[in-house]
Amino acid sequence: MINEKTNKFCGCTAKVNALNQSGITEQDKISNAKALYKETFKKPFLLKHCWLMLKDQPKWANPNGRSRAFVPPTPESTSIGEGDCGSGLGDTSNFGRPIGRKAEKTNRKNKATGKDVGDYLNKKLKFIEESQEYDKESLCIKAEKLRLGELRDKEIT
Repeated sequence: MINEKTNKFCGCTAKVNALNQSGITEQDKISNAKALYKETFKKPFLLKHCWLMLKDQPKWANPNGRSRAFVPPTPESTSIGEGDCGSGLGDTSNFGRPIGRKAEKTNRKNKATGKDVGDYLNKKLKFIEESQEYDKESLCIKAEKLRLGELRDKEIT
């Protein structure tokens, strides 16, 4: 219920912010958004305290980056998280939006199937270098055996 109503109110605030009216404070924008919410959904928005905690979280950030991205957090939203509740919801640190389920699943699948080309090439290069070292050592051993064989033949004769 809270999620649904807060999402609807965020839509109303986005519409109000999109108007870019000059000379309007944040409080005026919030009151205009409340009026728009009441007009649209025929009920008043009663979850302002929840919206103040959630508005600066990554989920409610505007994907266009136009409305809330440059608006600094209000003193009310920062003061809510400073109490003894320790919820951290009022924390306005810039967290990136978490990776989605599908993207995470794709990343795991790519790693599991070995599609990481850089790792594959590094392993292949290491294998080639080791095989070349082995070949050099085996050639040196063969050359040493031939030399020892020739010395043995000269001593016998």
